[in-house]
Amino acid sequence: MVGDVNYAAEKRERMQRVQRAKNYADSLRNSERPDTIIVCDFDRFRIHDLDSDDPEHNYEEFRLEELPEQLYLLDFLVDPELERRRREEKVSIDAGELIGKVYDLLRAQYIDPDSEDSKHSLNVLCVRLVFLLFAEDAGLFAKDAFYNYLKPVPADRVRPPLTELFVYLRTRPEERAPYASDALKAFPYVNVGLFEADVEVPQFTQQIVDVLLEEVSDGTDWSQISPTVFGGVFESTLNPETRRSGGMHYTSPQNIHKLIGPLFLDELKAELDGILTAQGVGDRKRRNDLNRFHDKIASLSFFETFIPRRIQMRSPVQSRPSTRSSDAPSTTQRSLR
Repeated sequence: MVGDVNYAAEKRERMQRVQRAKNYADSLRNSERPDTIIVCDFDRFRIHDLDSDDPEHNYEEFRLEELPEQLYLLDFLVDPELERRRREEKVSIDAGELIGKVYDLLRAQYIDPDSEDSKHSLNVLCVRLVFLLFAEDAGLFAKDAFYNYLKPVPADRVRPPLTELFVYLRTRPEERAPYASDALKAFPYVNVGLFEADVEVPQFTQQIVDVLLEEVSDGTDWSQISPTVFGGVFESTLNPETRRSGGMHYTSPQNIHKLIGPLFLDELKAELDGILTAQGVGDRKRRNDLNRFHDKIASLSFFETFIPRRIQMRSPVQSRPSTRSSDAPSTTQRSLR
């Protein structure tokens, strides 16, 4: 009985320590807020993930004597980028699974979901929805533009305004209806070809609307998602063979780099590092060297996992303004900005 009382008291004290630390973290500005709380009584370590749904009960625990074997759990203390990658990977996988949920719900609404036309329409519809979700969180659209557009619409009436939105997005500004609703006017012209064709859009249910708006749109920050990780999971969502085989799979950026690093990427990384860290080099020469490096890789389209992070190191040196047509931006060109 005494042991039970002591255990309960210790558990209560640990939870109070976690709550005090969490209250302090919540009082900080977003830019200063930690992702993790570590609680230690010199015997047990508990690592609480503040990004989880239930931080107080979602933790990793180990004893002091287990520290050598569990030290990897503290890697984020010496490598903050590692924790960012882990968080980004989790958010991206969760988002991919949510889109898989939307996919299944929408598929059930098609009259003949196994027809080639319906499968194609469903895939295109999901890609369009993902684009809209990214765009409203990444600043391409006004914040929550897509959420605010559909939120007031009853579930059984979502189909017409959604198809109207697709048409509006592909319509050039000078050709748009002058009396379009304010909700539609919140969306800019999107010249990527994604919205050009008319596709079959099924009737929506209240469940689909709730999942799409509350879980996928409002409940997920799409600007924090890794295109590489999410892309692999999303591709599995749209692949019937993968879904029938029982799951979604993706190749992590780390495994991608293990393959392409020795082939050519390590050499390019070393070249870029040399440009960025060269001593005694003026801004003009460094800018010219960066421009030549840019031209060298401008025809490539697989640097999404590498260039965006590394190119930020060039800081005060800016790459030259683009002289290419705005109608045909390359992936590398976009990443280097």
